[in-house]
Amino acid sequence: MLQTVALGETDHELVALAKVVADANPQVVLVRWAQEMDLSGLYPWSVDDPAAFRAAYRHVVDVFRQHGATNAQWVWSPSGNSGARAYYPGADVVDYVGMTVLGDEHWDQVLVDQPARSFAQLMAPKYPEVAVYGKPMIIAELGVSGTPEHQHQWLEDAARALVDFPNISVISYFDSVNAPNNHMATQPDWRVSEAAFAEFERAVEAAPTK
Repeated sequence: MLQTVALGETDHELVALAKVVADANPQVVLVRWAQEMDLSGLYPWSVDDPAAFRAAYRHVVDVFRQHGATNAQWVWSPSGNSGARAYYPGADVVDYVGMTVLGDEHWDQVLVDQPARSFAQLMAPKYPEVAVYGKPMIIAELGVSGTPEHQHQWLEDAARALVDFPNISVISYFDSVNAPNNHMATQPDWRVSEAAFAEFERAVEAAPTK
C-alpha cells in the first residue's frame, strides 16, 4: 500500500481529495494521514517499514500542495509509543504531531500488567517520544472506558495533568466504541455523557499553564 502511494499509483484519488480541501480555502483543514503507523499490523500502512511510510507521506503532501491545497495543515500522528520517531517524515511536511491516549483497565492489564493507568501515566512515555520535534501537539484520540464515575474522575485528573505537557494544543475525544481491528479480546466503549464531556471541557479551559 505504501509503495503504491509513493509511486503515484493512487494520485487520482489524492488529487480529488486535494481539490476538496482547496475548495474549502480559506478554511484551514487538518489532514491526519495514515495514523498510528507505528502499531504493526493495525492498518494496511502499519507494516514496520519507516522508510516506505516516510516516502508515501511526503508524496501525499506534495500532491496536495501541487494542486492548490495550501490550506491543508498536516498532522503526523503515531500512537506515540517507543520507536515512533523512525516514521517522522520531516519538519517541512508536519504542522502538528498527533498521538493516541486511551485508558482501559483491561488493556492495561494485558499490555503492561498494571491496573488502570491515568492520563499522566499513559502520557509519560509518549510525550518525550514526540515532543522532541517542537511541534504543537494534538491528542488525536483521547478516550477512557469504565463506569461513568471512573470516566469523570479520569478526565478531571487528565485536565489537571495538562500543565505537565505544555506542547499539547488540541484534544479530540474518541466518543465511540473502539473498532475491532486491533486483535484485542475486548473493544472498550469510550463514550461519555454530555455532562461529563462538558465538565471536561470546562476543566481543560481552566487548566493552569506553565
